[in-house]
Amino acid sequence: MTSFPPMPPVPQRPRTTFVGWTRNHPVWTVAASAALGVFIVASCMFVGGFFGSQAAAPRVGQPASSAAETIAALNSRGLYDAPFPYQDDNRGTDTYLLDSLDPDFQAQENDAVQRFTHFSGAPRAYPDDAWGDFSVPTPGMSIDIDGESVCTLSFLGHYIGSSQPAALSAGHCMEADDDGYVEWSTDASGYPVRPLGQWDSMQPLGSWDVEIGEDSQRYGTEHVPEPAPIAEDRETDYSALSLEEGIGTDARIGGRYDVTTLAGPADLHAGMMVCKMGFRTKETCGPIISWNGSMVRTNLFSLTGDSGSPLYIKLGGNRVAALGILSGSPISDDGGTNDYITDFALLEPVFSATGMQLGLQ
Repeated sequence: MTSFPPMPPVPQRPRTTFVGWTRNHPVWTVAASAALGVFIVASCMFVGGFFGSQAAAPRVGQPASSAAETIAALNSRGLYDAPFPYQDDNRGTDTYLLDSLDPDFQAQENDAVQRFTHFSGAPRAYPDDAWGDFSVPTPGMSIDIDGESVCTLSFLGHYIGSSQPAALSAGHCMEADDDGYVEWSTDASGYPVRPLGQWDSMQPLGSWDVEIGEDSQRYGTEHVPEPAPIAEDRETDYSALSLEEGIGTDARIGGRYDVTTLAGPADLHAGMMVCKMGFRTKETCGPIISWNGSMVRTNLFSLTGDSGSPLYIKLGGNRVAALGILSGSPISDDGGTNDYITDFALLEPVFSATGMQLGLQ
């Protein structure tokens, strides 16, 4: 049983923490002692960083031609090796993920809601453990946004040229935030909360502009150039946060997986297995369905509150390649949704826009 500050009920799958009409997954803080019965995927299959001290140069050669070759290639990359450029995209194929500006976008969403189910076997019951018991900020833990909503912390890293830790989450999670500050807790009840940091920039799904946090030191007192929006024909869903000075962190996903490199859209293949770590449904895995240069759609399970979850490719042992940030699920034109289809914003264009990189200094 997990207690949160009381909030009014909202429709399933709110796009933001204010209105609930599309495909994203923040959790509104709900009435005290709300019991959540959820289901997750029965099994997960096994199937570097984008910048160094300077932005990494584009890779030469060709991307791997199969998922197995990609795993081998990712194992050979370092934390600051750039992925291959995404030059020959999959537009016009069954594996191309349409953006909301594309003419057939709604037909694609309707199909995803109606056609896909759990990819392998039956789901199993999974207890809700909303806040977990992480002793320091860790990817996959829950974060509290201004007492209005709860999302999941994504990858940890830092801005180029800065030793201060930074982090990512979903952009739509921060739309409820009035003061720019984000909190966390080590207690399963969600109290007391502790300061985590403040968001510097965000570009939520459906927005073509970057919003800067009013109290962001990075773009205020430090006068760093503001990030440019992701290309106009590409959607994304990210928020970038500067963490508190001196705060302890654990960059391992869920305290378990070491992030050893960064994967990009040129590394993806239909059917490639990927996994996410969310505070509500924990680790769930499934195959890639479709993607473009900034988003990827997967056949894995998620629920409201998993927004911001890190998406990764397992490389063997406890090693993973960072891939994306959980955005939400499709919604059909009659209001239906599908918890077994989950969309993620790809990390590579986010890092390019924000000047962030993996790794802690």
